[in-house]
Amino acid sequence: MIQTFQCPNCRASLEYETDERAVTVKCAYCNSTVIVPETLRTAGQPAALPAAEYQSQTDQLAQVVGLVKDGRKVEAANLFRQAFHVNAAEASQVVNAIERNESLELGLITATSLSSLEHSGGQVIDLREGPLGWAGGCFILTIILAVVGVIVLPLALAGGSALPPGEMIDRLLGRSERQMEVIVDLTGGEASEALAAQIEATAAAAVAATATPEPTATPAFAEPALVFGEPGTGRGQFERARRLAVDNAGRVYVWDSDGRRVQVFDEAGNYQTQWPLDQTVRFLLADRQGHLYVLGDALTIHDGMTGELVDRVVVETPAGTLSSFQAISFTPQGDLVLSTWDNAAWTDYLLVANRDGSLLEFWPGAVTNHYGADGLAKQLAVDRQGNIYAFELEAILKFAPDGRFLNRVGSQGSGPGEWSSPQNIGVDGNGRLYIGEWRGIHVYDGNGRFLDTIPVSGTFADLAVSDNNDIWAIVGGQVVRFSLQR
Repeated sequence: MIQTFQCPNCRASLEYETDERAVTVKCAYCNSTVIVPETLRTAGQPAALPAAEYQSQTDQLAQVVGLVKDGRKVEAANLFRQAFHVNAAEASQVVNAIERNESLELGLITATSLSSLEHSGGQVIDLREGPLGWAGGCFILTIILAVVGVIVLPLALAGGSALPPGEMIDRLLGRSERQMEVIVDLTGGEASEALAAQIEATAAAAVAATATPEPTATPAFAEPALVFGEPGTGRGQFERARRLAVDNAGRVYVWDSDGRRVQVFDEAGNYQTQWPLDQTVRFLLADRQGHLYVLGDALTIHDGMTGELVDRVVVETPAGTLSSFQAISFTPQGDLVLSTWDNAAWTDYLLVANRDGSLLEFWPGAVTNHYGADGLAKQLAVDRQGNIYAFELEAILKFAPDGRFLNRVGSQGSGPGEWSSPQNIGVDGNGRLYIGEWRGIHVYDGNGRFLDTIPVSGTFADLAVSDNNDIWAIVGGQVVRFSLQR
């Protein structure tokens, strides 16, 4: 459905296709990049934001601009994403537009591109300077002019006694005496930049006085701290990022299923190197020696930086030689935890082995015995105590390091903490279990109690938990690092 709204810069009529849910549109007349009103993006029908919410978004947009000017693009993208409820890719597009000095508009107030604002008969007010910033200054100035237009001018036209405009503004803002030289001299005077912070605080208080106080929100379980990876075929770009792994040095390995390559990044998201990997990949796992384990039709070990094949994992078991596996994880000692299915015996195997294939533990039917027929650990995770989490479609089974069954965690469904189609699981250093899917990353404690869901925006593909408890995920075709807040 097509909706229309005005470009706040040139007043041209802009068309917006609500089905596309784009964050910005380009004005064909003045070439401004216009942020689509949130109510239009989310509901498809135009509506005005409450004054307090509009001011908050305006202030946050000013902070975004400041962060971009300081070269802090990642922080800017994260702030924009939170303020305007968009996904990481959309926030990155806006940040890149700001960096290119494109005109960016919000509602009916210029958010970035104006370097100054000029009122009739007066001087230019530079909105780039001072603690208020561009967007905040424009917003507060609009409030002041509106107050003067509604109260001062009617008094003057009616022949009533009116105070000088500057003093009237002071009194309207609740000042008992004039604490500033001039805010805006409507008769052609000067603008004071030194009191920008006072104006911002006073206007915020005026809006808050009429708004219903809201309860303090519980902090999010985790917040995006880093986003990287634009669409493309170049270095550091992704065609279709599908699997990732993180090693103890903070290096991030990302397999691109369309690009058929593994790219390596440092912990800040900077591209390091790449190597070809033309095969199906179910899971990636990085060890502490700089090796990358690639689980596809076979389990192979590669040098993480060069891709050179180091070894293939083959395990001799009482059931025969095993070389094909379904899922993989590491014990705290660095041994492999593997799962597979035996068609002849019609059962699953859960086993622990060294990298060289030496069998350490072997548990036939571990999942089938506690899940039911056809049970198989499709994803695996191990906590720092050695407890093993084995995911099947409808449950996650928890086993002790010696293979004893402990309990079931979570269930399939659509309610809080339930899942429909997890892409991977992981455990942090505090024993909390993470289950990633399209609705978000569900978090449980070690006893299986649901704690929270970390929201995601975009298609979810994979997750990995680092040694310092950061949650790395592929969301919307980009790599996102979530930092725990609780």
